Amino acid sequence: MKKKLPMILAVCVVAVTLGILIIFGALFWLFVGHANDSQIEDDKAIEFIEEKYGMEAKIVSINVGDFVEGQSYEMAFEEQADVVFTVKKERENGATVYWDDYEPVLGTHEAQQQVNKLMPQIEELGFTKPLGGPMVRHAAKDTKTGETARRLVLETETSYKTLEANELQGIMKLLDLLRNQNIDVQVIKLSNRWEPDGIVLDLREIEGIQSVEEVEAYIVSKTPGDPVQVDD
Repeated sequence: MKKKLPMILAVCVVAVTLGILIIFGALFWLFVGHANDSQIEDDKAIEFIEEKYGMEAKIVSINVGDFVEGQSYEMAFEEQADVVFTVKKERENGATVYWDDYEPVLGTHEAQQQVNKLMPQIEELGFTKPLGGPMVRHAAKDTKTGETARRLVLETETSYKTLEANELQGIMKLLDLLRNQNIDVQVIKLSNRWEPDGIVLDLREIEGIQSVEEVEAYIVSKTPGDPVQVDD
């Protein structure tokens, strides 16, 4: 029995080793297969974007998604590396579909560049870049419809608890400047960086406004609970 014990132990060691190798081998091939499947899916997403816009794209990052949200990618085109947009992959009626927000993101990027060029003129009117966050940003974003409300955020030393005539003139000149330069924003947020409240101008609502008096009436009408006091 003693002579057989080393042989039994050796057989057990070999069996365990083979078992471990088989398990690791199976896991390895599962990993390789999953990696290959993932690479195929990534390539399909890139191919979709490249065919849609005719530019070479790259993946910046991947969000694997969950039971609520499908997998999504952050992508950029080789010739526009600083324009990072989202591509979402979903299943609809048994088919894989892709949605992207490239066009609204590009619009925001271009509007930001336009505003940057206008900053000397904007600063002359008493407005500055916000301390936190970009000046031009998405107020809402929908990759399915492409709809977005683009917001321009500016700060000032002015307290909007009261509003003087010269400050109304500054707001009117700002509106004229943005209109003349065709800056593609839908909403302007003006605020004192030390106070929580400010003024929000929805350009879609004031498209026809041409005078300081109309701007004043609009601002007052949008703050019915605590109306802005306008000082002459």
